[in-house]
Amino acid sequence: MFEYFNSELLKIMVFAVVVLAVFELSRYRPKSFKRNMTIYISLIVATIFFNTYYNAHAAQSNRDAFSEGHTLQCYEASSNYRVSISDGWEIDKQWFVKESLMIRCDNCEEL
Repeated sequence: MFEYFNSELLKIMVFAVVVLAVFELSRYRPKSFKRNMTIYISLIVATIFFNTYYNAHAAQSNRDAFSEGHTLQCYEASSNYRVSISDGWEIDKQWFVKESLMIRCDNCEEL
């Protein structure tokens, strides 16, 4: 499941915690600071796990649709690819593979 971990989301969330910590410290309420930071960090961890679960679920749905013979539109960087069994694509764990091209299963949608 953690192959779908979004490191960019983690960076944004860490930045948000730092900003919130500075804001909380500027008000200087030591008792509420600990409680508020616990809430912020809990929300961040929950958001990261929710995002990872959503990406893993999307990948599983895409692999299932691919196995049933459906055609998928996949996005990788600035390119779009049409992925289907009839076009010669295969599944390798969490990737759609054709020759030397590999595309993650979670970056697709069914056509």
